[in-house]
Amino acid sequence: MTKRTKNNTGLIIRREYKPMFDRLNDSEKGKLLTTLMEYQWDGVIPDENSGKLFGTFLAMQPFIDENNEKYAAKCETNRRSAISRHENERNSQQT
Repeated sequence: MTKRTKNNTGLIIRREYKPMFDRLNDSEKGKLLTTLMEYQWDGVIPDENSGKLFGTFLAMQPFIDENNEKYAAKCETNRRSAISRHENERNSQQT
């Protein structure tokens, strides 16, 4: 298993995942959910030898990465807004 940069946000289960989940038995669904959580929160990429699980993960991975990028952009926007607001408040107190 390889690691990527972890992201401690939530995990979004998208409608697009349903057909992939429908092809798995209950045990595989549980393993896949665990794999998705490990990827999201710990940055663990599953072993390529995990067969169907790895293929399903690869199909979902771009959606997870896209959500993480959107979340990071939103956090950056919020951070800049907070800094700007703080500077404006400070400037108005000085005048």
